[in-house]
Amino acid sequence: MTQLTGERFLKYLLLIAVLATDAAANGFQTETIPVAPGTHEAAKVGLDSDFVLDSRGKIHIAYRDGSPSSGGSLYYATNKTGGWRAEQLTGFAKIDRNDVFRLAIAVGNSNQPYIAYARQVQGIGFLTRESGQWEVETIESANPAENSEISLTVDSAGNVHALYFLEVNGHLRYAKRSGGTWEIVTLADTGAAFGNRSDYTNSLYLDESDNVHIGYTDRGGDLHYITNESGSFISTALTSSQPYQQWSQKDFHVLPGGILHMAVSNIGVEGESVGCRAGERGLSYYTNINGALECEQVFDAYYQHQGLVASHGIGSPSVAFNEVGDVYISYLFAYYPDPFFRAFWTYYVYEANKVDDTWSRSLLEPNGFENPGSSFDLERRLNFNRTRLDQNGSPITTFFDGEPGVLQINRIIGEEDLELPTLQNIILIKALKDNLGRANLD
Repeated sequence: MTQLTGERFLKYLLLIAVLATDAAANGFQTETIPVAPGTHEAAKVGLDSDFVLDSRGKIHIAYRDGSPSSGGSLYYATNKTGGWRAEQLTGFAKIDRNDVFRLAIAVGNSNQPYIAYARQVQGIGFLTRESGQWEVETIESANPAENSEISLTVDSAGNVHALYFLEVNGHLRYAKRSGGTWEIVTLADTGAAFGNRSDYTNSLYLDESDNVHIGYTDRGGDLHYITNESGSFISTALTSSQPYQQWSQKDFHVLPGGILHMAVSNIGVEGESVGCRAGERGLSYYTNINGALECEQVFDAYYQHQGLVASHGIGSPSVAFNEVGDVYISYLFAYYPDPFFRAFWTYYVYEANKVDDTWSRSLLEPNGFENPGSSFDLERRLNFNRTRLDQNGSPITTFFDGEPGVLQINRIIGEEDLELPTLQNIILIKALKDNLGRANLD
């Protein structure tokens, strides 16, 4: 048996480390977030999830459950210490299972989590763990607009920024927390919602100088851009919604200069056309990164999913993108198992990826979840999925898996799960590997 000594032995160790690292990051895996102690045994855990990555690449998730009798609770889960740990947050009233509820989570400069929520009747709330224990604050007690999204981020000085809509006239409100005190201004009057399937969507982004960049939709579905780069907030119209797009679901990010990345899907009612052009249906992607607004029809027919024609539609898009033009969109696809009896429908969780200018599709939740009732929009609100990118530019998606009733996360499990010193060593190993060659053990 040949003995490995000296430099040859070092090369062998480097080869083993590199192969192990490559294997760990070779594919996506779906994990189930463990159920927190005290969770109702019949609860639907994992509704309305939002998550964020901290400076070490660790994941922080906020979500809720939908207990059938006593109402739901709010939860927080993280893998910051290695394995997943989940806890039920206390200190505020239970959430009615049909309550319109939106969550947003951010982390501070020391990676401490903050959670904001927009909840019917009880206003806009905020949870902080700055003291080591969860504490509840009220941003404002006014009712949020129905279906109002809420955005949350933290600047370089540790100030927290929140964005949401109020019920009265659809006021777009921007709140900034500095020294424990909230300052709130109204940025726009968007008007009351125009239908029970309308939404109030927004995005909030801070640049390297902590300038604020906001995107929002108004009552008619038109998209606007607001920034304070000049010292005061200035609004400009970004896109005009066509009549056949106004009843759509959308997710977007507006970056400095009004750069837009947006995913749009039909709401799921037969006969509606929501796409790049009238008559198209399904899922579409918009961007103005090259100047003029461009639209790509990702999927223009329901039957492209599961080989099923009697479908109910595509909803709940969540879009993420990177600097080289790759785009990732998670969404729900729902269809009627029995086209003649439509009191039941089944949904699946999908992800559409555009890599190297080519769109592909993968199924994240393969079993499907049969749900009684015809209110797709209500269930869409409950089963909100989120897609973000990790530090290596790979997509991470959280979603509610209805069959077991749990929160799941799909991601590449690899380098980002290693402790920082180990990760630094692997980066060094990769650099050495390029010089030594994988198979050069002589």
